[in-house]
Amino acid sequence: SRAYKREPLTIPDWVWVDDSLPFTVVSGPTAGSLEVLEPLPGVGYSMQDNFKFQQLWATDAPPLQYAYFYARVSDLKLEIFEKYRLMGFTDANTTARLSSLIEGEWIVMSDWSEDPTLVTPLPTGLYVIGSKVRDANLMEDMLLAAVRVLSPWADDILTAQDRLTLLTQYVTRSQQVILQVRGANRGAAAVVPIAAAVKELPDLTTYDFTTMLGWYATSGDPNPMWSQPIYGTPIVSKEVRNLVVSFLSEIMNVVGDIVGALDKQAILGFPDTRRRLQGSMSLSSEAVSVKTPSHIQALAEAYVRIAESITPLRAPELGVKLGKLVVRLLSRTRMAGFDIRTQREAAINLLKV
Repeated sequence: SRAYKREPLTIPDWVWVDDSLPFTVVSGPTAGSLEVLEPLPGVGYSMQDNFKFQQLWATDAPPLQYAYFYARVSDLKLEIFEKYRLMGFTDANTTARLSSLIEGEWIVMSDWSEDPTLVTPLPTGLYVIGSKVRDANLMEDMLLAAVRVLSPWADDILTAQDRLTLLTQYVTRSQQVILQVRGANRGAAAVVPIAAAVKELPDLTTYDFTTMLGWYATSGDPNPMWSQPIYGTPIVSKEVRNLVVSFLSEIMNVVGDIVGALDKQAILGFPDTRRRLQGSMSLSSEAVSVKTPSHIQALAEAYVRIAESITPLRAPELGVKLGKLVVRLLSRTRMAGFDIRTQREAAINLLKV
């Protein structure tokens, strides 16, 4: 109850009065933008380019937190996808336009962080990128963008020399990308895109890494590189082989950083793997369904691909390093109380390694 020193004025019947305590109306983050800073104009190559996304928002309730997701778009929609991508992502219809391309579920690419920028490689395909923001009042909003990731391996590369040149260029460029990812140090947030990109490593079994290992300049035999077949299996020089070995070693360093950053929640997963995120008003009044794939499964699949790449190199040191990664992953899961047997496919993949 309240005490008044005088009687209030008579209020007309057509005036509605709500007597309440002071309250504040919060608007949430406003004036947002999602930009694809690199590569321009949102088109790059798998494991050759790092895609750099950045959110910018205005708020009166800091600090802001940011998250990123992606959804795969069917290759059958390439024509309409390219049309929408070239239209840009700044008009009011962007969300509805790009959402219409999505048939599957959103996949977490980077969980909540105070860093508005995400730098990551992506596997080949067409993608709608979703960015979420929330302020100190837990008010959220969402923006979308689209990127296209091309395969660095051309189908019309026929000669052995062309394939060697492409392999050298691929490894050199990819190693720079991997080093940038490691420098960003996003930890467990990088599991999904990194694991997906690793699975697109070239098939090294189609190259001859063995012949040059048995040849020395003092052997008296002609250099096998001089008799390189035109269309056959390319003979890889010792220098290029060492470059590939260094590249795979750096990939395992990145994977090791990710494994070391896995916390209990990341290993065990969420109680409900279909986390519900509030949709923005422009998206719909319904929640957006987000699929969180198993980090353990993603890493196990990446381990298998790395093992397949090591085999033709005849590099036992890489095998030992990969074995230690498997042991490290199993140790992390045991510390978190996770039973690897509950994910049969992941367990089988680790046994393959």
